[in-house]
Amino acid sequence: MIRLLFQYGARLDLQDKYGNTLLHLCVEKNLPDMYNYILDLVDLYQDKIVQQQMDCPIENKENKSKLERLPSVKSFVEKVERRMSLSDISQEDSEKNEEKINLEAIKNLENRTPLTYAAVLGNPNMLQEIINRRRRVLWRYGNISLFFFLVFVD
Repeated sequence: MIRLLFQYGARLDLQDKYGNTLLHLCVEKNLPDMYNYILDLVDLYQDKIVQQQMDCPIENKENKSKLERLPSVKSFVEKVERRMSLSDISQEDSEKNEEKINLEAIKNLENRTPLTYAAVLGNPNMLQEIINRRRRVLWRYGNISLFFFLVFVD
């Protein structure tokens, strides 16, 4: 279902009224397979997600009308002018490669990432899953391996 919604333009980085993303909800409902599936989907369609964010940025203002949320003509003209310039095209391509979406770093209104949310909820299953997903092999010698874990400081 998530893949179908995403293929038709659903944003994976949107937040509900509490600031929770899809990953926060997976932690809350104890859905480790769905958590991993969403992150795999983000890895697979990284370019499309970055393009969606550039085309339609999320506004933090809750009380804006739909008309006010539309991009202004001036910003549209500036975007077109940037894309027309050959020097800017190569610069935009390098910026796109550097810019990666990180759903795991998005915080909710309680200032919690999915990792800290799992810790606060006391959900060891999800906590272990999130930490293991960030595990990287530093070296391997026979059946002995040394791992390091990427943990964001919140």
